[in-house]
Formats: sequence, C-alpha cells, structure tokens
Amino acid sequence: MHILSTIVGTLLGGGTVAALINYASSKGSNSVKREDVYADHTQELFKRLDKLTDERDELKDQVLEQSKTIDTLNNQIKQLRQDNDRLIEQVRKLTEKVNELVKTDTELKGATK
Repeated sequence: MHILSTIVGTLLGGGTVAALINYASSKGSNSVKREDVYADHTQELFKRLDKLTDERDELKDQVLEQSKTIDTLNNQIKQLRQDNDRLIEQVRKLTEKVNELVKTDTELKGATK
C-alpha cells in the first residue's frame, strides 16, 4: 500500500510540476508573441499617431483663424448696431420736424381762410 501511495503521489506531484512548467512556458511564449505583434506594428502606430497629431494641429490653426474671423464679425455687428441706432434717432428727429411743419402749415392754412 505504501508503494502504491508513493507511486500515485509521485505521479501527481510530477504532473503538477510538469503542468507548472508548461504553464510558465506558455505564459512566456504568449508575452513574446504579443511583444512581436507590438513590435511589428510599432511603425504603423507611430505613423498613425503622427497623422493624428498633424490633423489636430491643422484643426487648432483653423480654430484660431475662425476665432479671429468671429471677432472681426462681432466688431462689425457692434458697429452696424450703433449705426442703426444713430439712423433711427435721426429718423425720429426728422419725423418730429416734419410733423411740426405739417402742423404749422395746417395752422397757416386755417388762419388764411
């Protein structure tokens, strides 16, 4: 019985050791395989990163240019509003003068009758 338990223990222990060695070697080979994949695509990834960086820089330049255009247009709108307010005030004053002239003309015509 002792011999049987020794044989079973040895087989199980040996199997465990073999399994651990197999697992360790598979982990090592997986990481090597992953590193190979990353190494194979490193140039491609850097090219994509450079392309994205260039696109971002172009977009930043466009945003700055458009911001300047927006500022210019806002200043023009402000100036046009001021011009519009001045014109409205001039029309109001001219309307008052016309109304005064019409009133005066009506009074003169009424006095001459």
